[in-house]
Amino acid sequence: MKIALIARRPCIRLAKQAYALFLQGHDVYLVSQDDGMKELDCFSLVINAPNAKHIEEAVKFLKKEVDLFVVHNEPTWPVAIVKNAAPEKKVILDYHDSIYWYMDIGAEKGGINEDVSWYEEDYCVALADGFTVGSEASRDELRMRTDKPIAVVPPACLRNDFRYQPLNFVGGLAVQGGHSVPGNYTRVMEHWRDYTKLYTFLKGKCHVFVYSPAVMFDPECPMDKHYKNLVTGMTKVPYADLLNRLGEHTWNLVGNWIYHQVWKYSAPNKFYDAIAAGVPSIVFNIKSVTDIIKEEGFGIVVEHPQEILDRWDEQKKCRAELIKKREKYCMDNFIGRAVDLYTEVLRG
Repeated sequence: MKIALIARRPCIRLAKQAYALFLQGHDVYLVSQDDGMKELDCFSLVINAPNAKHIEEAVKFLKKEVDLFVVHNEPTWPVAIVKNAAPEKKVILDYHDSIYWYMDIGAEKGGINEDVSWYEEDYCVALADGFTVGSEASRDELRMRTDKPIAVVPPACLRNDFRYQPLNFVGGLAVQGGHSVPGNYTRVMEHWRDYTKLYTFLKGKCHVFVYSPAVMFDPECPMDKHYKNLVTGMTKVPYADLLNRLGEHTWNLVGNWIYHQVWKYSAPNKFYDAIAAGVPSIVFNIKSVTDIIKEEGFGIVVEHPQEILDRWDEQKKCRAELIKKREKYCMDNFIGRAVDLYTEVLRG
């Protein structure tokens, strides 16, 4: 197939799928606001599209060349651009983020007796011809809003990206991803990214190393100012180096001590990145990951950070189980689900 991926902000989930599709012999195109992935050799063509008008022009340019379009949210609205510019083409929505997961439905009211609705997602779900999602729970939640085909494709790494031996060993707990600062959340109710409570408890009891794309190395950056005295180190590294760095640590963190309903639906890259890096994970609250950990034994599920300290030495057994069993959790084994979905949708 010839497949055009569209994303305003392409994430590593997109790159993992793109490479897996490329290795299966499909032609993959990218339309993106961010040209940070233009150097990847899996794309037949990369088109920089900084706004809706440019996305529309790119779709019109590609529609005679490609078989279908795949929109990676968030945001979700490029689905509408594709349907307007190429109504004859099928559109898949890779629905790995949702405001419905971030915001508690019914917790806030848009008017008298009116639940909040996220219209951008609603109309795009109605327009899309099929969906890929990261977890069974997110599939079940989306199924309540659509009867179109859905495939579960976790954000696993390619088999070729697996690491076996770190260049160095540092120890401690590795934490990946963005962080929010109390009183300075970038999205309403984004306290699920607030690690203040957890880091405060662990301070002086174990080393914590943060790898975040938001680290600015600026003393005036709110995140730097807030977290720098709570953790051992904060570093910004390219993704190609991240897997090497993760392998240098004793444990990897997935989830947060603070509960949020987003944990019910998410399938974090950070869990699958740790699998590829060869480091076992400590898991708070993540339903999709908890089920795997309990089945495979290559991590531990905790409810309180004291359990992290009490069970620290279990890493040896968990790491051995991870290296033995992790090949079943690579993107090579999951991308077929997406291809089957594309074929089903194209056949109508």
